[in-house]
Amino acid sequence: NVFVYNSKDKGLSVGESSSVELKNIKLEKNNTAIAVKDNSKAFVKSVKFVNNEQQISAYKKNLQYGSGGDASIIKSIFESDINIFSAKNSKIKIEDSKIIGEIKKKGKEIYLNERK
Repeated sequence: NVFVYNSKDKGLSVGESSSVELKNIKLEKNNTAIAVKDNSKAFVKSVKFVNNEQQISAYKKNLQYGSGGDASIIKSIFESDINIFSAKNSKIKIEDSKIIGEIKKKGKEIYLNERK
């Protein structure tokens, strides 16, 4: 039950080989709602993403961790004029979620309410 509003950077940042489970959160008007990087995994459920510059960003920042991030999102709501999802050397998988507004995907391994 966390509410992160108007962060000029990341609402939530997951990195350095971490594994987290995030539930019942609202992320609004942040630069990046959730960043997942450096061999980390984020399991996200029942989160509301509202008017963030980027909804989800997954990437490899530090070479020492080997791979990028892995974000799995279920039963969540994304709402913005433009919903941006970015994955570089990483994966974003969104299932059973509602996306309101235009969708912009940057990267290859971004799955939005579809099967791999």
